[in-house]
Amino acid sequence: MNRLLLFSIGSVQEYIMESKKLIDLTNSSAMISSIMNGVKTIIEEDFGGTIILPYGEVCENIQTSNQLLIIYDAEKSKAYEIEKKVKNQFKACIQKLMKNDKNVQNLKEEMDEELEELIESYWVEVELKEKDYEEVYKKAYYSLEAIKNTRVFQNEEEKEKLKGRKCSICGKRNIRFYKKINRKKDLHENAVEIQSSQLKEKEGLCIPCYIKRCLPQDEEKIQNSTAKIALGRWIEENENKDYYKELEKIATEKAKESKHGKYQLLYKENSLKEISPEKKEEIENYYETLTKKQEKYYCIYRFDIDNLGKWMSGEYKEDKNQSLQEYQQELSMKIHGFFKKSIAFFEKNKNNTLVYTGGDDLLGLFNVEDSFRFSREIEKEFKRIFQSKENEKFKKLTFSQGLFIIHYKDTLKESLKITKERLEAIKESFGSMHHKQEKNGLIIAVLTDGYEYKEFYFKNHINRKYIIDSLINIFNCFHDNKFTFFHNELAKMFISLDEYEELEEKRTIRDMIFVQQKRLIRRSNKKEKQEGQNNKVEREIKKLQKRLEEIFYANTFDQGTVGLKNYFNMLYIMEKIHIILKEDDQNE
Repeated sequence: MNRLLLFSIGSVQEYIMESKKLIDLTNSSAMISSIMNGVKTIIEEDFGGTIILPYGEVCENIQTSNQLLIIYDAEKSKAYEIEKKVKNQFKACIQKLMKNDKNVQNLKEEMDEELEELIESYWVEVELKEKDYEEVYKKAYYSLEAIKNTRVFQNEEEKEKLKGRKCSICGKRNIRFYKKINRKKDLHENAVEIQSSQLKEKEGLCIPCYIKRCLPQDEEKIQNSTAKIALGRWIEENENKDYYKELEKIATEKAKESKHGKYQLLYKENSLKEISPEKKEEIENYYETLTKKQEKYYCIYRFDIDNLGKWMSGEYKEDKNQSLQEYQQELSMKIHGFFKKSIAFFEKNKNNTLVYTGGDDLLGLFNVEDSFRFSREIEKEFKRIFQSKENEKFKKLTFSQGLFIIHYKDTLKESLKITKERLEAIKESFGSMHHKQEKNGLIIAVLTDGYEYKEFYFKNHINRKYIIDSLINIFNCFHDNKFTFFHNELAKMFISLDEYEELEEKRTIRDMIFVQQKRLIRRSNKKEKQEGQNNKVEREIKKLQKRLEEIFYANTFDQGTVGLKNYFNMLYIMEKIHIILKEDDQNE
Protein backbone atom coordinates (compact mmCIF):
# COMPACT_ATOMS: atom_id res chain seq x y z
CA MET A 1 0.00 0.00 0.00
CA ASN A 2 1.36 3.44 -0.93
CA ARG A 3 1.81 5.82 1.96
CA LEU A 4 2.39 9.58 1.99
CA LEU A 5 4.67 10.75 4.79
CA LEU A 6 5.41 14.36 5.69
CA PHE A 7 8.53 14.37 7.86
CA SER A 8 9.93 17.48 9.56
CA ILE A 9 12.81 18.33 11.86
CA GLY A 10 11.59 20.80 14.46
CA SER A 11 13.38 23.73 16.15
CA VAL A 12 15.97 23.82 13.37
CA GLN A 13 16.12 27.60 13.19
CA GLU A 14 16.31 27.89 16.97
CA TYR A 15 19.26 25.50 17.18
CA ILE A 16 21.15 27.29 14.39
CA MET A 17 20.44 30.75 15.84
CA GLU A 18 21.92 29.70 19.20
CA SER A 19 25.41 30.76 18.12
CA LYS A 20 27.99 33.05 19.67
CA LYS A 21 30.63 32.66 17.00
CA LEU A 22 30.42 32.24 13.26
CA ILE A 23 31.81 28.70 13.50
CA ASP A 24 28.84 27.81 15.79
CA LEU A 25 26.48 29.10 13.14
CA THR A 26 27.98 27.29 10.16
CA ASN A 27 28.56 24.04 12.06
CA SER A 28 24.94 24.03 13.30
CA SER A 29 23.77 24.23 9.71
CA ALA A 30 26.15 21.43 8.72
CA MET A 31 24.75 19.22 11.48
CA ILE A 32 21.17 19.77 10.28
CA SER A 33 22.31 19.02 6.74
CA SER A 34 23.72 15.71 7.95
CA ILE A 35 20.34 14.82 9.48
CA MET A 36 18.54 15.48 6.20
CA ASN A 37 21.18 13.51 4.32
CA GLY A 38 20.40 10.67 6.72
CA VAL A 39 16.69 10.88 5.96
CA LYS A 40 17.36 10.79 2.22
CA THR A 41 19.63 7.74 2.50
CA ILE A 42 17.22 5.86 4.76
CA ILE A 43 14.16 6.51 2.59
CA GLU A 44 15.79 5.68 -0.73
CA GLU A 45 18.06 2.80 0.30
CA ASP A 46 16.45 1.15 3.33
CA PHE A 47 12.77 1.60 2.50
CA GLY A 48 12.76 1.89 -1.28
CA GLY A 49 10.76 5.11 -1.02
CA THR A 50 10.81 8.27 -3.11
CA ILE A 51 11.41 11.82 -1.88
CA ILE A 52 8.98 14.08 -3.74
CA LEU A 53 10.00 17.27 -1.99
CA PRO A 54 12.48 18.87 -1.95
CA TYR A 55 13.86 18.25 -5.41
CA GLY A 56 17.50 17.27 -5.93
CA GLU A 57 20.41 16.39 -3.73
CA VAL A 58 21.12 17.61 -0.24
CA CYS A 59 24.18 19.86 -0.50
CA GLU A 60 27.03 19.12 1.91
CA ASN A 61 27.26 21.72 4.69
CA ILE A 62 24.27 23.59 3.24
CA GLN A 63 20.97 23.08 4.99
CA THR A 64 18.20 21.85 2.75
CA SER A 65 14.52 22.04 3.62
CA ASN A 66 13.77 20.82 7.14
CA GLN A 67 10.58 19.24 5.78
CA LEU A 68 10.34 16.31 3.36
CA LEU A 69 7.47 14.76 1.44
CA ILE A 70 7.98 11.02 1.04
CA ILE A 71 6.05 8.27 -0.73
CA TYR A 72 6.80 4.63 0.02
CA ASP A 73 5.07 1.28 -0.30
CA ALA A 74 4.45 -0.84 2.79
CA GLU A 75 1.65 -2.85 4.39
CA LYS A 76 2.25 -1.25 7.78
CA SER A 77 3.51 2.20 8.73
CA LYS A 78 7.27 2.51 9.09
CA ALA A 79 7.25 6.13 10.25
CA TYR A 80 8.43 5.28 13.80
CA GLU A 81 11.16 3.10 12.35
CA ILE A 82 12.26 5.90 10.01
CA GLU A 83 12.33 8.38 12.89
CA LYS A 84 14.42 6.03 15.03
CA LYS A 85 16.86 5.27 12.22
CA VAL A 86 17.31 8.97 11.44
CA LYS A 87 18.23 9.73 15.04
CA ASN A 88 20.60 6.76 15.29
CA GLN A 89 22.30 7.64 12.02
CA PHE A 90 22.73 11.25 13.13
CA LYS A 91 24.30 10.20 16.43
CA ALA A 92 26.59 7.75 14.63
CA CYS A 93 27.62 10.49 12.21
CA ILE A 94 28.53 12.89 15.03
CA GLN A 95 30.37 10.15 16.90
CA LYS A 96 32.41 9.45 13.78
CA LEU A 97 33.25 13.13 13.25
CA MET A 98 34.29 13.54 16.91
CA LYS A 99 36.21 10.24 17.15
CA ASN A 100 39.57 11.97 17.72
CA ASP A 101 38.26 14.36 20.37
CA LYS A 102 39.21 12.86 23.73
CA ASN A 103 36.89 15.23 25.60
CA VAL A 104 33.75 13.51 24.29
CA GLN A 105 34.97 9.98 23.61
CA ASN A 106 34.39 8.94 27.22
CA LEU A 107 30.90 10.43 27.21
CA LYS A 108 29.18 8.36 24.52
CA GLU A 109 26.10 7.62 26.62
CA GLU A 110 25.65 11.23 27.75
CA MET A 111 26.39 12.47 24.25
CA ASP A 112 23.78 10.17 22.69
CA GLU A 113 21.19 11.20 25.27
CA GLU A 114 21.62 14.93 24.63
CA LEU A 115 21.72 14.51 20.84
CA GLU A 116 18.51 12.47 21.09
CA GLU A 117 16.80 15.36 22.87
CA LEU A 118 18.23 17.82 20.37
CA ILE A 119 16.38 16.34 17.37
CA GLU A 120 12.66 17.04 17.49
CA SER A 121 11.00 15.23 14.62
CA TYR A 122 7.38 15.62 13.57
CA TRP A 123 5.54 13.56 11.02
CA VAL A 124 2.13 12.81 9.60
CA GLU A 125 1.39 9.72 7.53
CA VAL A 126 -1.70 9.06 5.40
CA GLU A 127 -2.61 6.10 3.22
CA LEU A 128 -2.39 7.21 -0.37
CA LYS A 129 -4.88 6.30 -3.06
CA GLU A 130 -4.07 7.07 -6.67
CA LYS A 131 -7.02 9.41 -7.25
CA ASP A 132 -6.98 11.51 -4.08
CA TYR A 133 -3.36 12.71 -3.84
CA GLU A 134 -4.31 16.39 -3.50
CA GLU A 135 -6.83 15.75 -0.73
CA VAL A 136 -4.43 13.46 1.14
CA TYR A 137 -1.53 15.91 0.85
CA LYS A 138 -3.55 18.86 2.15
CA LYS A 139 -4.81 16.80 5.06
CA ALA A 140 -1.25 15.78 5.95
CA TYR A 141 0.13 19.33 5.50
CA TYR A 142 -2.41 21.05 7.75
CA SER A 143 -2.16 18.26 10.34
CA LEU A 144 1.62 18.64 10.47
CA GLU A 145 1.33 22.42 10.89
CA ALA A 146 -1.05 21.88 13.80
CA ILE A 147 1.30 19.35 15.43
CA LYS A 148 4.34 21.66 15.07
CA ASN A 149 2.43 24.53 16.67
CA THR A 150 1.46 22.42 19.67
CA ARG A 151 3.92 22.55 22.54
CA VAL A 152 3.90 20.20 25.52
CA PHE A 153 5.10 21.78 28.75
CA GLN A 154 6.25 19.80 31.75
CA ASN A 155 5.65 21.61 35.02
CA GLU A 156 8.38 19.89 37.01
CA GLU A 157 10.96 21.12 39.48
CA GLU A 158 14.51 21.00 38.17
CA LYS A 159 16.10 17.66 38.91
CA GLU A 160 19.05 17.74 41.29
CA LYS A 161 21.49 16.39 38.71
CA LEU A 162 20.51 19.12 36.23
CA LYS A 163 21.11 22.04 38.57
CA GLY A 164 24.07 24.29 37.90
CA ARG A 165 25.39 27.01 35.61
CA LYS A 166 24.09 26.81 32.05
CA CYS A 167 25.87 26.73 28.71
CA SER A 168 27.35 30.01 27.42
CA ILE A 169 25.82 29.46 23.98
CA CYS A 170 22.32 27.98 24.37
CA GLY A 171 21.71 28.95 28.01
CA LYS A 172 19.55 25.83 28.46
CA ARG A 173 21.74 22.81 29.18
CA ASN A 174 24.37 22.34 31.88
CA ILE A 175 28.00 23.21 31.26
CA ARG A 176 29.98 20.04 30.60
CA PHE A 177 33.27 21.60 29.42
CA TYR A 178 34.74 24.89 30.54
CA LYS A 179 37.90 26.99 30.40
CA LYS A 180 39.26 28.88 33.42
CA ILE A 181 36.01 29.44 35.36
CA ASN A 182 36.75 30.41 38.96
CA ARG A 183 33.41 29.66 40.67
CA LYS A 184 33.51 25.90 40.19
CA LYS A 185 30.85 25.36 42.85
CA ASP A 186 28.28 26.78 40.38
CA LEU A 187 29.12 24.07 37.85
CA HIS A 188 27.66 20.60 37.36
CA GLU A 189 29.64 18.07 39.42
CA ASN A 190 30.83 16.29 36.25
CA ALA A 191 31.95 19.44 34.39
CA VAL A 192 35.50 19.12 33.04
CA GLU A 193 38.07 21.89 32.60
CA ILE A 194 39.76 21.83 29.18
CA GLN A 195 42.39 23.94 27.40
CA SER A 196 40.84 24.02 23.92
CA SER A 197 41.72 27.08 21.84
CA GLN A 198 38.11 27.02 20.61
CA LEU A 199 36.84 28.18 24.01
CA LYS A 200 37.45 31.59 25.51
CA GLU A 201 38.37 32.02 29.15
CA LYS A 202 35.32 31.84 31.49
CA GLU A 203 33.31 30.12 28.75
CA GLY A 204 31.46 26.87 29.44
CA LEU A 205 29.60 24.69 26.94
CA CYS A 206 27.11 21.82 27.08
CA ILE A 207 27.78 18.72 24.98
CA PRO A 208 25.73 19.67 21.86
CA CYS A 209 27.16 23.21 21.80
CA TYR A 210 30.67 21.92 22.40
CA ILE A 211 30.21 19.62 19.39
CA LYS A 212 29.07 22.40 17.07
CA ARG A 213 31.92 24.63 18.28
CA CYS A 214 34.55 21.93 17.85
CA LEU A 215 33.47 19.86 14.82
CA PRO A 216 36.64 19.13 12.81
CA GLN A 217 37.22 21.91 10.26
CA ASP A 218 40.16 23.34 8.38
CA GLU A 219 41.91 26.21 10.17
CA GLU A 220 40.49 28.89 7.85
CA LYS A 221 36.88 27.94 8.70
CA ILE A 222 37.65 27.89 12.41
CA GLN A 223 39.12 31.40 12.21
CA ASN A 224 36.25 32.76 10.08
CA SER A 225 34.46 35.57 11.88
CA THR A 226 32.26 38.61 11.47
CA ALA A 227 35.48 40.66 11.54
CA LYS A 228 36.74 38.80 8.46
CA ILE A 229 33.46 39.39 6.63
CA ALA A 230 33.49 43.12 7.46
CA LEU A 231 37.13 43.27 6.28
CA GLY A 232 36.29 41.33 3.11
CA ARG A 233 36.97 44.12 0.59
CA TRP A 234 40.16 45.21 2.38
CA ILE A 235 41.46 41.63 2.45
CA GLU A 236 40.61 41.04 -1.21
CA GLU A 237 42.44 44.22 -2.21
CA ASN A 238 45.58 43.47 -0.20
CA GLU A 239 45.93 39.71 0.33
CA ASN A 240 48.65 39.28 -2.32
CA LYS A 241 50.83 42.10 -0.95
CA ASP A 242 53.87 41.33 1.20
CA TYR A 243 52.92 43.76 3.98
CA TYR A 244 49.46 42.18 4.31
CA LYS A 245 51.01 38.72 4.52
CA GLU A 246 53.30 39.97 7.27
CA LEU A 247 50.38 41.48 9.20
CA GLU A 248 48.39 38.26 8.82
CA LYS A 249 51.35 36.25 10.13
CA ILE A 250 51.66 38.53 13.18
CA ALA A 251 47.89 38.38 13.82
CA THR A 252 47.89 34.57 13.62
CA GLU A 253 50.62 34.34 16.26
CA LYS A 254 49.09 36.96 18.54
CA ALA A 255 45.66 35.31 18.39
CA LYS A 256 47.06 32.29 20.27
CA GLU A 257 47.41 34.37 23.45
CA SER A 258 44.94 37.21 22.84
CA LYS A 259 41.25 37.65 23.63
CA HIS A 260 40.90 38.77 20.00
CA GLY A 261 40.72 36.42 17.03
CA LYS A 262 43.05 36.55 14.02
CA TYR A 263 40.87 38.82 11.90
CA GLN A 264 40.03 41.15 14.78
CA LEU A 265 43.78 41.58 15.16
CA LEU A 266 44.03 42.69 11.55
CA TYR A 267 42.24 45.91 12.50
CA LYS A 268 44.89 48.55 12.96
CA GLU A 269 43.70 49.78 16.38
CA ASN A 270 43.57 46.21 17.77
CA SER A 271 46.93 45.28 16.29
CA LEU A 272 48.72 48.32 17.74
CA LYS A 273 47.36 47.57 21.22
CA GLU A 274 48.77 44.04 21.14
CA ILE A 275 52.14 44.74 19.54
CA SER A 276 55.29 45.63 21.49
CA PRO A 277 56.06 49.41 21.61
CA GLU A 278 59.29 49.10 19.62
CA LYS A 279 57.44 47.56 16.66
CA LYS A 280 54.52 50.00 16.54
CA GLU A 281 56.10 52.39 14.03
CA GLU A 282 56.98 49.51 11.73
CA ILE A 283 53.44 48.12 11.88
CA GLU A 284 51.94 51.55 11.24
CA ASN A 285 54.08 51.77 8.10
CA TYR A 286 52.68 48.42 6.94
CA TYR A 287 49.13 49.75 7.19
CA GLU A 288 50.03 52.99 5.41
CA THR A 289 51.03 51.03 2.30
CA LEU A 290 47.77 49.06 2.12
CA THR A 291 44.76 50.42 0.22
CA LYS A 292 41.10 50.67 1.17
CA LYS A 293 39.51 51.57 4.47
CA GLN A 294 39.02 48.83 7.07
CA GLU A 295 35.25 48.50 7.30
CA LYS A 296 33.78 47.65 10.70
CA TYR A 297 30.26 46.80 9.57
CA TYR A 298 28.97 43.69 7.84
CA CYS A 299 25.51 42.63 6.65
CA ILE A 300 23.27 39.80 7.84
CA TYR A 301 21.17 39.01 4.77
CA ARG A 302 17.90 37.08 5.02
CA PHE A 303 15.80 35.83 2.12
CA ASP A 304 12.43 34.07 2.39
CA ILE A 305 10.04 32.85 -0.32
CA ASP A 306 6.54 34.08 0.58
CA ASN A 307 3.72 31.64 1.39
CA LEU A 308 5.60 28.62 0.02
CA GLY A 309 3.47 26.21 2.06
CA LYS A 310 0.33 27.50 0.33
CA TRP A 311 2.00 27.31 -3.07
CA MET A 312 3.03 23.72 -2.41
CA SER A 313 -0.48 22.79 -1.28
CA GLY A 314 -1.82 23.97 -4.65
CA GLU A 315 -3.73 26.96 -3.30
CA TYR A 316 -2.48 29.12 -6.19
CA LYS A 317 -2.45 26.39 -8.86
CA GLU A 318 -4.40 27.59 -11.90
CA ASP A 319 -3.94 24.66 -14.30
CA LYS A 320 -6.68 22.20 -13.30
CA ASN A 321 -5.29 19.54 -15.68
CA GLN A 322 -1.91 19.31 -13.95
CA SER A 323 -1.77 16.96 -10.98
CA LEU A 324 -0.67 18.42 -7.65
CA GLN A 325 2.27 16.02 -7.46
CA GLU A 326 3.61 17.13 -10.85
CA TYR A 327 3.02 20.76 -9.91
CA GLN A 328 4.92 20.32 -6.61
CA GLN A 329 7.83 18.63 -8.31
CA GLU A 330 8.03 21.36 -10.94
CA LEU A 331 8.00 24.13 -8.34
CA SER A 332 10.48 22.27 -6.14
CA MET A 333 12.83 21.77 -9.12
CA LYS A 334 12.75 25.51 -9.85
CA ILE A 335 13.43 26.37 -6.20
CA HIS A 336 16.35 23.95 -6.16
CA GLY A 337 17.79 25.54 -9.31
CA PHE A 338 17.33 29.02 -7.87
CA PHE A 339 19.14 28.27 -4.62
CA LYS A 340 21.87 26.41 -6.48
CA LYS A 341 22.55 29.61 -8.43
CA SER A 342 22.73 31.56 -5.19
CA ILE A 343 25.48 29.27 -3.92
CA ALA A 344 27.59 30.19 -6.96
CA PHE A 345 27.86 33.78 -5.67
CA PHE A 346 29.65 32.59 -2.52
CA GLU A 347 31.99 30.41 -4.54
CA LYS A 348 33.08 33.49 -6.50
CA ASN A 349 33.16 35.82 -3.48
CA LYS A 350 34.99 33.84 -0.82
CA ASN A 351 35.04 36.55 1.84
CA ASN A 352 31.29 36.19 2.39
CA THR A 353 29.69 33.27 4.25
CA LEU A 354 26.61 31.25 3.34
CA VAL A 355 25.08 29.80 6.49
CA TYR A 356 22.26 27.85 4.86
CA THR A 357 20.01 27.81 1.85
CA GLY A 358 17.16 25.60 0.75
CA GLY A 359 13.51 24.97 1.51
CA ASP A 360 12.18 28.51 1.38
CA ASP A 361 14.91 30.64 2.91
CA LEU A 362 18.55 31.70 2.86
CA LEU A 363 20.85 33.20 5.46
CA GLY A 364 24.17 34.74 4.49
CA LEU A 365 26.75 37.10 5.97
CA PHE A 366 28.30 39.66 3.60
CA ASN A 367 30.50 42.69 3.53
CA VAL A 368 28.17 45.65 3.01
CA GLU A 369 28.82 46.32 -0.67
CA ASP A 370 28.48 42.64 -1.65
CA SER A 371 25.13 42.35 0.14
CA PHE A 372 23.57 44.82 -2.32
CA ARG A 373 25.27 43.11 -5.27
CA PHE A 374 23.88 39.78 -4.10
CA SER A 375 20.39 41.21 -3.69
CA ARG A 376 20.44 42.48 -7.27
CA GLU A 377 21.68 39.13 -8.59
CA ILE A 378 19.14 37.13 -6.61
CA GLU A 379 16.24 39.28 -7.90
CA LYS A 380 17.34 38.80 -11.53
CA GLU A 381 17.66 35.06 -11.01
CA PHE A 382 14.27 34.88 -9.29
CA LYS A 383 12.66 36.63 -12.27
CA ARG A 384 14.45 34.40 -14.76
CA ILE A 385 13.41 31.15 -13.08
CA PHE A 386 9.90 31.89 -11.81
CA GLN A 387 8.57 34.70 -13.98
CA SER A 388 9.66 33.88 -17.52
CA LYS A 389 7.21 34.49 -20.38
CA GLU A 390 7.56 30.86 -21.44
CA ASN A 391 6.11 29.58 -18.16
CA GLU A 392 4.00 32.00 -16.13
CA LYS A 393 2.37 29.61 -13.67
CA PHE A 394 4.64 30.85 -10.85
CA LYS A 395 4.78 34.51 -11.90
CA LYS A 396 2.92 35.64 -8.76
CA LEU A 397 5.42 33.92 -6.45
CA THR A 398 7.25 36.58 -4.41
CA PHE A 399 10.02 36.81 -1.85
CA SER A 400 10.83 39.01 1.13
CA GLN A 401 14.31 39.98 2.21
CA GLY A 402 16.21 41.85 4.88
CA LEU A 403 19.61 43.55 4.82
CA PHE A 404 20.78 44.24 8.38
CA ILE A 405 23.99 46.25 8.70
CA ILE A 406 25.71 45.51 12.00
CA HIS A 407 29.01 46.31 13.72
CA TYR A 408 31.36 43.32 13.79
CA LYS A 409 31.67 43.52 17.60
CA ASP A 410 27.93 43.24 18.20
CA THR A 411 26.64 40.01 19.74
CA LEU A 412 25.99 37.56 16.91
CA LYS A 413 23.27 35.60 18.72
CA GLU A 414 21.26 38.73 19.56
CA SER A 415 21.76 40.16 16.05
CA LEU A 416 20.45 36.96 14.47
CA LYS A 417 17.40 37.04 16.74
CA ILE A 418 16.58 40.66 15.91
CA THR A 419 16.99 40.17 12.15
CA LYS A 420 14.70 37.14 12.16
CA GLU A 421 12.03 38.90 14.21
CA ARG A 422 12.08 42.06 12.11
CA LEU A 423 11.83 40.28 8.76
CA GLU A 424 8.92 38.19 10.03
CA ALA A 425 7.20 41.33 11.34
CA ILE A 426 7.53 43.11 7.99
CA LYS A 427 6.22 40.05 6.11
CA GLU A 428 3.22 39.85 8.45
CA SER A 429 2.56 43.58 8.16
CA PHE A 430 2.72 43.62 4.36
CA GLY A 431 0.72 40.40 4.04
CA SER A 432 -2.16 41.74 6.12
CA MET A 433 -2.61 44.72 3.77
CA HIS A 434 -3.66 42.70 0.74
CA HIS A 435 -6.47 40.23 0.20
CA LYS A 436 -4.10 37.99 -1.74
CA GLN A 437 -1.59 38.05 1.11
CA GLU A 438 1.14 39.45 -1.13
CA LYS A 439 4.14 40.16 1.05
CA ASN A 440 7.04 40.91 -1.30
CA GLY A 441 8.74 43.04 1.34
CA LEU A 442 12.15 44.56 1.90
CA ILE A 443 13.69 45.82 5.12
CA ILE A 444 17.06 47.53 5.39
CA ALA A 445 18.29 48.32 8.89
CA VAL A 446 21.41 49.68 10.57
CA LEU A 447 22.49 49.00 14.13
CA THR A 448 25.28 51.47 14.85
CA ASP A 449 28.12 51.03 17.32
CA GLY A 450 26.15 53.35 19.63
CA TYR A 451 23.27 50.82 19.50
CA GLU A 452 21.00 53.21 17.59
CA TYR A 453 18.65 51.12 15.47
CA LYS A 454 17.06 52.53 12.30
CA GLU A 455 15.06 50.59 9.71
CA PHE A 456 13.50 51.31 6.35
CA TYR A 457 10.89 48.95 4.91
CA PHE A 458 9.28 48.85 1.51
CA LYS A 459 7.96 46.67 -1.28
CA ASN A 460 10.58 44.94 -3.41
CA HIS A 461 9.18 46.63 -6.52
CA ILE A 462 7.80 50.08 -7.35
CA ASN A 463 5.99 50.23 -10.68
CA ARG A 464 7.79 46.99 -11.64
CA LYS A 465 11.19 48.53 -10.86
CA TYR A 466 13.38 46.75 -8.34
CA ILE A 467 13.61 48.95 -5.23
CA ILE A 468 17.28 48.09 -4.65
CA ASP A 469 18.14 49.49 -8.11
CA SER A 470 16.24 52.69 -7.30
CA LEU A 471 17.99 53.02 -3.93
CA ILE A 472 21.42 52.46 -5.49
CA ASN A 473 20.73 55.14 -8.12
CA ILE A 474 19.76 57.61 -5.39
CA PHE A 475 22.71 56.57 -3.24
CA ASN A 476 25.16 57.13 -6.11
CA CYS A 477 24.11 60.78 -6.32
CA PHE A 478 25.64 61.22 -2.87
CA HIS A 479 28.41 58.66 -3.18
CA ASP A 480 29.74 60.30 -6.36
CA ASN A 481 30.14 63.69 -4.64
CA LYS A 482 27.23 65.31 -6.52
CA PHE A 483 25.25 66.19 -3.39
CA THR A 484 25.64 66.19 0.37
CA PHE A 485 22.98 64.73 2.65
CA PHE A 486 20.15 67.09 3.56
CA HIS A 487 17.70 64.83 5.43
CA ASN A 488 18.50 65.99 8.98
CA GLU A 489 17.47 69.56 8.18
CA LEU A 490 14.39 68.37 6.31
CA ALA A 491 13.41 66.07 9.20
CA LYS A 492 13.63 68.94 11.70
CA MET A 493 11.13 70.89 9.61
CA PHE A 494 8.54 68.15 9.09
CA ILE A 495 8.86 65.11 11.40
CA SER A 496 6.34 66.54 13.88
CA LEU A 497 3.70 66.49 11.10
CA ASP A 498 3.94 62.73 10.58
CA GLU A 499 0.70 61.79 12.32
CA TYR A 500 -1.76 63.67 10.12
CA GLU A 501 -4.38 61.22 8.86
CA GLU A 502 -6.66 63.15 6.47
CA LEU A 503 -5.83 62.56 2.80
CA GLU A 504 -5.83 66.27 1.94
CA GLU A 505 -3.53 67.00 4.86
CA LYS A 506 -1.14 64.30 3.66
CA ARG A 507 -1.10 65.76 0.16
CA THR A 508 -0.41 69.25 1.51
CA ILE A 509 2.45 68.03 3.68
CA ARG A 510 3.96 66.10 0.78
CA ASP A 511 3.80 69.12 -1.50
CA MET A 512 5.50 71.22 1.16
CA ILE A 513 8.22 68.58 1.62
CA PHE A 514 8.96 68.35 -2.09
CA VAL A 515 9.38 72.13 -2.36
CA GLN A 516 11.75 72.25 0.62
CA GLN A 517 13.54 69.08 -0.45
CA LYS A 518 14.30 70.46 -3.91
CA ARG A 519 15.66 73.65 -2.34
CA LEU A 520 17.91 71.67 0.02
CA ILE A 521 19.09 69.35 -2.75
CA ARG A 522 20.05 72.34 -4.89
CA ARG A 523 21.83 73.97 -1.96
CA SER A 524 23.69 70.73 -1.16
CA ASN A 525 25.03 70.40 -4.71
CA LYS A 526 28.84 70.66 -4.62
CA LYS A 527 29.16 71.95 -8.18
CA GLU A 528 26.34 74.50 -8.12
CA LYS A 529 28.61 77.51 -8.48
CA GLN A 530 30.87 76.07 -11.15
CA GLU A 531 30.55 77.94 -14.44
CA GLY A 532 28.85 76.01 -17.25
CA GLN A 533 27.45 73.34 -14.94
CA ASN A 534 23.98 74.81 -14.25
CA ASN A 535 21.98 72.94 -16.91
CA LYS A 536 23.62 69.63 -16.08
CA VAL A 537 23.11 70.22 -12.36
CA GLU A 538 19.42 71.02 -12.86
CA ARG A 539 18.93 67.81 -14.80
CA GLU A 540 20.59 65.82 -12.02
CA ILE A 541 18.49 67.56 -9.37
CA LYS A 542 15.32 66.89 -11.33
CA LYS A 543 16.24 63.23 -11.77
CA LEU A 544 17.07 62.79 -8.06
CA GLN A 545 13.90 64.60 -6.97
CA LYS A 546 11.78 62.39 -9.24
CA ARG A 547 13.26 59.20 -7.78
CA LEU A 548 12.77 60.41 -4.23
CA GLU A 549 9.18 61.47 -4.93
CA GLU A 550 8.45 58.08 -6.49
CA ILE A 551 9.58 56.32 -3.34
CA PHE A 552 7.77 58.78 -1.09
CA TYR A 553 4.42 58.43 -2.92
CA ALA A 554 4.62 54.63 -2.74
CA ASN A 555 5.49 54.76 0.98
CA THR A 556 2.00 54.04 2.31
CA PHE A 557 2.59 51.28 4.86
CA ASP A 558 2.31 53.20 8.13
CA GLN A 559 -1.42 53.53 8.77
CA GLY A 560 -2.39 56.91 10.22
CA THR A 561 0.88 58.62 9.25
CA VAL A 562 2.35 60.46 6.29
CA GLY A 563 5.25 57.96 6.31
CA LEU A 564 7.90 60.56 7.17
CA LYS A 565 9.74 58.46 9.74
CA ASN A 566 10.23 55.60 7.28
CA TYR A 567 11.31 58.02 4.53
CA PHE A 568 13.83 59.87 6.71
CA ASN A 569 15.16 56.53 8.00
CA MET A 570 15.86 55.57 4.38
CA LEU A 571 17.99 58.70 3.93
CA TYR A 572 19.71 58.13 7.30
CA ILE A 573 20.60 54.58 6.29
CA MET A 574 21.95 55.78 2.94
CA GLU A 575 24.14 58.27 4.77
CA LYS A 576 25.41 55.56 7.11
CA ILE A 577 26.27 53.25 4.20
CA HIS A 578 27.93 56.24 2.52
CA ILE A 579 30.13 56.71 5.58
CA ILE A 580 30.99 52.99 5.67
CA LEU A 581 31.95 52.81 1.99
CA LYS A 582 33.04 56.29 0.93
CA GLU A 583 36.56 56.38 2.34
CA ASP A 584 37.34 53.11 0.57
CA ASP A 585 37.16 54.73 -2.82
CA GLN A 586 39.15 57.76 -1.68
CA ASN A 587 42.01 55.48 -0.65
CA GLU A 588 42.18 53.54 -3.91
